[in-house]
Amino acid sequence: MANSNSNFPNQLVDMLVDSTLKKHGVSLDGTKIDAQQKEQLRNLVDSLKNSVSDLSQQSMAKKENKEKNDK
Repeated sequence: MANSNSNFPNQLVDMLVDSTLKKHGVSLDGTKIDAQQKEQLRNLVDSLKNSVSDLSQQSMAKKENKEKNDK
C-alpha cells in the first residue's frame, strides 16, 4: 500500500501533463528539446521539489508546535 501511495504524486503529474498536452493538440512523438531547455526543466523541477519539501517541513513544524501548545 505504501508503494502505491508513493507513486501517487507521479501518476497525478503524468495525468495532468498528458491531459494538458492533449487539450492543446501537442504530440510528444518526434519532439526534441535542446540541452539548454533540458537543463532549464531540470532546474525548475529541482526548485519545485525544494519548495514542496520546505512547505512540508513548515507545515509539520506548525503542527508539532500546535500540538505542544495544546497540551
